[in-house]
Amino acid sequence: MASNTIWVALISAGFVFRDAKRQKMPQPLAWTGAVLIFWAAALPWYLWQRHRDKLASTQPCTELS
Repeated sequence: MASNTIWVALISAGFVFRDAKRQKMPQPLAWTGAVLIFWAAALPWYLWQRHRDKLASTQPCTELS
C-alpha cells in the first residue's frame, strides 16, 4: 500500500514539473519538490495556483481609467 502511494507521488511530481515548465510558472523545481514531499497538500495547492494564474491571464481588464 505504501509503495503505491510513493509511485503516485513520483508520477504526480513528474507531471507537475513538466506542466510547470510548460505553463512558465516560477520555480518548477520547487513545485516538484513540494509535491514529492507533501503530496496530499501540495498537489491540490499547485492545481489551484495553476488555475488561478490561468484565470488571471485570460480575463480582460474591467478597470476603467
